[in-house]
Amino acid sequence: AADGKPPRLPWWDDVVLFACRDAGAWPVYLVGRRLGWSDGDRWGKYINQLTPEGGAVRWPFNLPALYAAAGRMPAWIWKPAKEHAEEVLLVEGPTDALGSAVLGWAAVALLTRPRAHGPADRESGAVKMLEPHLPVLRALRRVRVVPDAAPGKKGAEGEALAAKLVAWLRAAGCRAGVSVLADLIPDISPDCKDIADVSKMKGFLP
Repeated sequence: AADGKPPRLPWWDDVVLFACRDAGAWPVYLVGRRLGWSDGDRWGKYINQLTPEGGAVRWPFNLPALYAAAGRMPAWIWKPAKEHAEEVLLVEGPTDALGSAVLGWAAVALLTRPRAHGPADRESGAVKMLEPHLPVLRALRRVRVVPDAAPGKKGAEGEALAAKLVAWLRAAGCRAGVSVLADLIPDISPDCKDIADVSKMKGFLP
């Protein structure tokens, strides 16, 4: 702030910008992730550009990875590891999607908690984002819904909500299941709460 003017932003720290892209790999909007954020911070972790109240509900982050995993974008630069071909992870945040990619998985960040109300759900944010892409999801060998590994009651609730999303995916004809972090990476530290933590501990992310 200068000359008595209010500061332009209520916080100031490092931010990484993620470009959210549609199925044709065109940028749709940006999501800013504050790297200096910590639990209890007064201001939010994410800065969403041109998204509705409550977060993005139209495009999942890193959507081209889904089409690449299904073989629909063979010329796209990034490729999943051979052992993870034809499968995709559905994760919560963009740093989880980035962490998944450097560990060899195609991943789509829902920008909301992986959840559904049940097999007939048409209202939750995750369902609204995934429904237009069911033909591609059905073509995959496996769809893994990966909730964050939060401790205690919150973690159990996340797994239950993820299981309902799996029920919706299966009702829609997808081969889906819940995968907790220990399923994906058996040797992880108990300090890891999500895939971004795992990739960071393995030296891939800042």
